[in-house]
Amino acid sequence: MSETYFALLTPAGAGAIATLAVRGPDAWTVCRALFTATAGELPENPDAVPPGRFYLGQFGEEMRDEAILALCDTSPPWVELHCHGARELLDMLCELFRSRGIGERSWSEWHHETAMSATRASAAIQLAHAPTRRTAEILLHQYHRAFDDA
Repeated sequence: MSETYFALLTPAGAGAIATLAVRGPDAWTVCRALFTATAGELPENPDAVPPGRFYLGQFGEEMRDEAILALCDTSPPWVELHCHGARELLDMLCELFRSRGIGERSWSEWHHETAMSATRASAAIQLAHAPTRRTAEILLHQYHRAFDDA
């Protein structure tokens, strides 16, 4: 099985919301250990959670922050954490993942490793640098499989 890794999918910024994604065999186990749900507990097995399910709670160890945890897929487990986007908080969360042996990827590496096709990954990466709205529309259309469907 492949290694577990995380990526910061959004840029850091004061007042922003950040998205960290974790994918691999240990993604659910590590995130479950660091997350306390507001209501109830998270199931031990990610297969017991329907993909797309969101949990509200707190994430971290000694210092905890409010967050939303979402299971995006179960094979392999792919978990997204949506939290405050302050640089210091994100540095702390990234260090938590690293301290548990979770590898790190850039957001562009993440897209290459998780996209369905090379064309889709390339469109997602180029979308972040689109100079005009029209260019962004074209790239978004390509990301949603325009070439694959053609």
